[in-house]
Amino acid sequence: MTADAEGLHRLTTAAETLLAALPAGRPPVKPEEPHIRASHVGIAIPADVCYVAKGLAAPPVAEPLSAPLFVLAKQLSNGYLYRRIRVQGGAYGGSCRYDPAGGLFAFLSYRDPHLTETLDIFRDAAYSACNDAVTEEEVEKALIATIGALDRPWDPAGRGYPALIREFSGLTDPIRRRFREAVLGVDPECLQETARRYFPPASGTAIFAVCAPEARLRQANEVLEEKMELEKLI
Repeated sequence: MTADAEGLHRLTTAAETLLAALPAGRPPVKPEEPHIRASHVGIAIPADVCYVAKGLAAPPVAEPLSAPLFVLAKQLSNGYLYRRIRVQGGAYGGSCRYDPAGGLFAFLSYRDPHLTETLDIFRDAAYSACNDAVTEEEVEKALIATIGALDRPWDPAGRGYPALIREFSGLTDPIRRRFREAVLGVDPECLQETARRYFPPASGTAIFAVCAPEARLRQANEVLEEKMELEKLI
């Protein structure tokens, strides 16, 4: 709950009344885990452009690779993906994101005139991170963007939800502090070594999803080695 002192008192009092009125119920039963089949998906939408996403399994925040991966996502977004997807490819946006809480590293494009070409760029971005050296200036820019994302100001309402998620996931302040310190210790050699340790094994977990005109999806499936399962948005 997010409120001032008076608001918290009112909410706490109301919550106590609500809890007292609830029936005792039965002991909780652990639900069966759903079986999720990994597959590439193409969703037909009424548009002239594509929205392309590729996700890879990624380590949680407590793992040593997490901090440099967070920086790497910023470096790829502001460098390789910006040049290839937005400047050269003409998409409205292209980026890379790492979510340590969700265990996901994702490549994304927005309002993109390309589909298969963008998937190739996502693959090439990982190859570039592993094999092409980055400069101190590039890393410095990525660090500034990373710290800006970690330390951005929150209004009271905005602080409540992250605090809730951190409580549920066990993301304590000491863990967050160690993560931030590790981010500040990233250098060009660390960034490239992280890419080499992460991308080759993670590539086997990659799943992509595309929202695009149906004709574009069918054309893409004719040339893609890994086919998309097609469905319509409406």
